[in-house]
Amino acid sequence: MWSPNNARLNAAYENNTSSDFRFATIKSFSWWDVPPGAIFSFRTLRKFNNVDGDNVQFRFRMPMLRKSEIYFIAAECASNDAAGFELLNKVRKARGLSEPTLTTNLQTEIRKEYVKELYGEGQVFFYYKRTNTKSLLKANSTGTTGTTNLQTMTSTQYVVPLPENERFYQ
Repeated sequence: MWSPNNARLNAAYENNTSSDFRFATIKSFSWWDVPPGAIFSFRTLRKFNNVDGDNVQFRFRMPMLRKSEIYFIAAECASNDAAGFELLNKVRKARGLSEPTLTTNLQTEIRKEYVKELYGEGQVFFYYKRTNTKSLLKANSTGTTGTTNLQTMTSTQYVVPLPENERFYQ
């Protein structure tokens, strides 16, 4: 079972554990929860848990592109920060969060929302690749800041190798 360090999880969700709908328990469900009867105290990702019933429409569906991603992309491409924040805040409001002030960095706020919204899906990798992010938190570190917890990234590290069976006939 995969579970991130509690300090890193709280940092990713900016300690909005009761107001962010993605983290807080709403109607007895949360993306992050300690399973009932668990012998451990850390939260696990339940976003894609199997649901009861074969006739549940969304059971076997995985979104290729979320509406929230469209808002994030539009916010990145906005002609000015005010327009970008307006788009970003539509997603934040829908997630139970307050609006960040216009004095904060728009691109930083967009990155934070990508991480929160797409946790556990692998899509954040493509955001980091597209924006050529120079350093990322190491997966095996427990800290949230400091150079010892950061992995320096280069453009070659963003190239995923072809599987062996796809290279065989090239």
